[in-house]
Order: sequence, then C-alpha cells, then structure tokens
Amino acid sequence: MDSIHQVFFITVIEFRVMKNITQWIFILLVTAFSAVSAHAQEITKEVIVSEEFYTQDQIDEFLLDFIPTETLEEFSDVQVDVQGNTSCFDHYEFGSVQVKLDTNVSGTVSGAPMQFSGYVENNNNYPVVDGVVYVRIFKTNVGGEKNVNGSEVVDQYVAVRDINIPANGRQNISVEWNVPLWAMNGTYQLATYFVSNLKYNLLGLTFTDDIVGNTTNFTVSNGETTGVKFDKESVAINNETYRFAAFPPRIQKDEVATIAAELVNTTGEPADVSISYKTYYWDAMRGENKINEERDIVTVPANASVPISYVITNTDFPVYYSEIEATHRGVKSILNPRFVREGISRPRINFPSIKTYPLVANQTAEVFTCVHATSDAVVENGRLELEVFDAGNESIHSYSYEGIITPDMMGLLDSFVPVENHETFSVQARLYQDDVLLEEDMMTYNCEQLGGCGGDKAASKKNSVLDFYNPLYGLMALFAGVVVLILIIVIIIFKRMNK
Repeated sequence: MDSIHQVFFITVIEFRVMKNITQWIFILLVTAFSAVSAHAQEITKEVIVSEEFYTQDQIDEFLLDFIPTETLEEFSDVQVDVQGNTSCFDHYEFGSVQVKLDTNVSGTVSGAPMQFSGYVENNNNYPVVDGVVYVRIFKTNVGGEKNVNGSEVVDQYVAVRDINIPANGRQNISVEWNVPLWAMNGTYQLATYFVSNLKYNLLGLTFTDDIVGNTTNFTVSNGETTGVKFDKESVAINNETYRFAAFPPRIQKDEVATIAAELVNTTGEPADVSISYKTYYWDAMRGENKINEERDIVTVPANASVPISYVITNTDFPVYYSEIEATHRGVKSILNPRFVREGISRPRINFPSIKTYPLVANQTAEVFTCVHATSDAVVENGRLELEVFDAGNESIHSYSYEGIITPDMMGLLDSFVPVENHETFSVQARLYQDDVLLEEDMMTYNCEQLGGCGGDKAASKKNSVLDFYNPLYGLMALFAGVVVLILIIVIIIFKRMNK
C-alpha cells in the first residue's frame, strides 16, 4: 500500500475516534454493496450505523476529501446507467434493524459465561423474517489504540436464530459467550450483526471486522497474560500487505491466491496449535457458499512465531472470503481476509421482501428486491424473477426483469392487487445469468410468527369499514328491513284471524 493510502486509512481511524462512532461510513458504503471502490458514489440517501446519521452531502464531502483523484478516474470507464424501476435504498435501508444488548455486570472471569440480554428492533414499515443475530467477539487493543486492522477476533458465531418481527416491532433476545478458561485478561467487545435468510445484511456486514452494528464492552480477569494468536499486522495476500479495514485487494482472474500470516506464541512453553482454513464465495453465512476446507496442526516454539500460509486455487468466483482459525487451549484467534478476482461477472440478489402485510383483498400490495453484480464487471444477460405464493403454494403474483445487472445496487419494485386476504404467504426470488439459475431464495411471512393470526376478519378490517358506507349495502339493508316488516304484519294479521 502506498503512502497516500496509508495516510488515508490512518486519517479514517482518527476521524472515527473524533466522531465517537464504531464504523466509518465511507468504508461501509464501499464494501456493503460492491467489492471495489468504483461504486462508492451509489449509496443510500441516509445510512444508519449505530444510530448515527449522515446526509448525502456529508458523504459526498468525505469522498472528495479522502479519495485520491486518480482513484476515481481509474474506475470512471466502468460506470453504467443503473437499470431497474426504483431506487433500492427507497425500500431497503441498511441499519434499519438494531440489536440492543446490555449486561448487568461490567465484566467476568475466565472460564465463566458472559450473559447479554435485550431486544432486536425492526424500524421498517414491513415485517422482517427468518433473521439471525450473528456476533463477533473482539479483544480490543491495549489502551483502546486504533489501527487499520482493528482488534483481534477471538470468536464469531450465530447467537440467535428464528427471528421474525412485525413492522416497527421488537423481539426480546439473550446472548451468551462462554469465556475460555485460558482466555487472556483485558477488555473485550461483543459486536452484533443482523442477517435475514442467512444472506441479507440489515445491520453490520458479517464479512468485515470493521463494519459492525451495536456493540457492548466488558472485561475478563483472573485469566492469562500470555497466549497464542495471529499477528494481524503480518497478513498478506500474494506478498501484498493486507488491511482488514480497507478495500479488498484485487488479483487476476486465474491467479492463485496465497494468504500468509505469522502465528505468535507469547507463552514460555511450546504450543501445539490446531488451525482450520475455510474459504467461501462472498461470505460464510451459508454452508453452500463453502469452497474449500483444510485443517493442520502447527507447533510454535516458546516466545516465538512461525509463518503459516493457505493457498486458494479455485478461480470460479468474483469474491472470496476466508476464515482462518487458530485454537490453543480452547482460545481462538481468527482472521477473516477477503479478496476480489478481476474479470469475473456474477450477479447477486440483495433482500427480496414484501412491503405490504398482510395482503388484503382488492388492496394494492408491493413486492421488491435489490440486485447487483459482485464485481466491477456488468452482467449482460441477467434475469430476476419474483413470485408471491399463498399458504397452499399457489401463485398469487409474478414479476420478471431481464437485462443488464450493474455493480451499482439496482432496485426492482412491482405492485399487484390480491383477490383474497392472505396472512401467511411467501416471496420467492430467482436469479439467472445466461439462463443458468444462480440463486433461489424464499422469504415466508407466517402470521403465527408475526403476532398471531386474525383470520379474514382481521385482514379485512379496513375493507369492512369502507363497506359500511357502500350505497349498495345500504339498499340491501333497506330491502331486508322491508321484508322483515312485511313478515311482522302478516304474522299479526294471521293471529287476529285465528282469534
């Protein structure tokens, strides 16, 4: 990395400290929806990160202040007019789900569990379903010192599953982290992420150490002062220094990728360390994304370090994410490097969703999704299909888009009028490239998971109020009243005649 970029990233960290926020908005915008910096200018009008707000003008100012002019010019030739019929960010808002966790104690001791409790809050005007809370545990740097690689990652996992929240609703949750017996003393941080369908990021980016959601700090005592861990400063990909809070490095389409790092043992005795290497396409949330997995045992002498390396030969995908985990005496040290292969075009769905819940007969409903290419190469022959199914898996509505898919996030929205009420239904998204199905996802909205099922009466409440004023129903009521009156008169006459 040249001196200009080093100054840039150091300035970024200092800026973050001055503003007292957990993520800097520019890195978010670059990494959230594109693998390269070419698309940083296509960003949301307003982005929430730990409930801090920035306007579009402020973000534009950041770009002008911190990106060297030659960087912008380098990618100017790949800009394409965005296709689609709506802005993605008018409907999908990063940070629209917040995970609020707290603890009754400020710290714990090694070998004991650390408990967190709170809630997940959905700030969208539509339900969020099939959600999980993913957490990453950091051991923070001594004295809170910041650098471009961030803090040490000591654990990461899905903490809570099966989260389904109505529009503007909440769901209570609790999270536990079992502190290893041999954990080192110090300050730690629980960082949260919220992901729908194990794929769509609504808070934090699970493939980064730096773009996180809400955080909670705590301390660990009565533990160790030495241990075994990776040196994040030593990480390199193909002999180029890797920065965890920077743009993913770019390598050639067919180039072998070698990830290298130093494993450091600060204890006074040799350490046998178990290491696992896993590589995924895009991120590690779904098992189907896994490309490769390897394991090894490395012996590190006392008060010394040894180099480790991991070779990735697969060349099929545009974006690669690796999890390299060293474990010694139950204590983990984790690296999460990510890189991009140039010259490979592949599209990706981002958050298909209904905007209207429940579906009410004869009332307009909307369904939408976002889609983008995962590198700076435009996808020429893309096709996105959205289909809404009822509880019996019968199609209610379908929509299709065909054409180019750009690296910039594209929004696709369609409206329809259901003929019946539906409280339980599904939205399916299918993505094709050159008529080959790449992705197929289903989002299910189940009334039993979203506050209870009210039946047709609850779904039709709005219509019933409107129907009260319908002139046709007034005439029918009048007719019924006349019939009843006639029957009463007939009965009275009949009784008198029988006296």
